[in-house]
Amino acid sequence: MAKTNDQKSKLIEMLSEIPFVDHACKKVGMSRMTFYRWRKDDLDFRERTDHAIALGLNKFAEHAESKLAKKVDEGYFPSIRFFLEHNHPRYKPGYMRIEEDPETKEKNRWALKYLLRRYELKNPPIAEVIHKLLKEGTPEIRQEFLDSLENEDEFPRLH
Repeated sequence: MAKTNDQKSKLIEMLSEIPFVDHACKKVGMSRMTFYRWRKDDLDFRERTDHAIALGLNKFAEHAESKLAKKVDEGYFPSIRFFLEHNHPRYKPGYMRIEEDPETKEKNRWALKYLLRRYELKNPPIAEVIHKLLKEGTPEIRQEFLDSLENEDEFPRLH
């Protein structure tokens, strides 16, 4: 019993540092099957491991953020892009700024007509979505447009 309690304590300590069950079990010298059996049978152990894993995840996230910050400081563009896309609304994927002035609206209409003729886009739902995207530019319409591009059956083949 003392050995079991000692293993449980070591495991909980390990999980608060590195929140990965497989890794923690190997470090302590026990199987994952034992870990999950203890969790099933011992409510206190389950609560303590949940808490330890939450602490470990926070520490690991801080560690990852520090590595990301280092790469951003080094000017590594993929890290810069990742940070901006996940932390600033202007850089989120799918963000588009639509200008409302008449000249830009006319350019958008011309671009739509050009694309429809150039690529012979005869699929009306796609053409309507592109038109709405360029005309209105709401996030819902942009998402509908992106979704339609992912569905190969709806998107006409370009040649």
